[in-house]
Amino acid sequence: MKLSIINGRRHYWFVAIFILALVLASFIILPPHLWGDSDSYLESVEALKTGNIPPDFAVFHRIITTYAGLKIFVFFSYIFDNILKVWLLMNIALYVIANLFFYRTLEEFFESRKVAFWGMILLAINYYAS
Repeated sequence: MKLSIINGRRHYWFVAIFILALVLASFIILPPHLWGDSDSYLESVEALKTGNIPPDFAVFHRIITTYAGLKIFVFFSYIFDNILKVWLLMNIALYVIANLFFYRTLEEFFESRKVAFWGMILLAINYYAS
């Protein structure tokens, strides 16, 4: 019984390392860029840092809807001194956690590591492609 628990933990480490390798390989293929609503997030972080909230509705909307996440960005930007690095590290961490959670859910539901692994791969590819 104890051996199966140890093997199970090793399996989760393998899955976590695989997801991180997938993330790092994707940065080689498609380097990160700022697009979409990235500007409004950056302006919102600056507004929270300085206390000067511009009259732009998008910035006000970001602060209202994602206040906790923006405060985490502000906190870690003081430590790392770069909001883009913080944003990238936070996205990678949440990406890995979401994939591990999805893997574990599929493993419990289907009782198959193989199905869970391929389901996690499909989620990882779908999330990165969007």
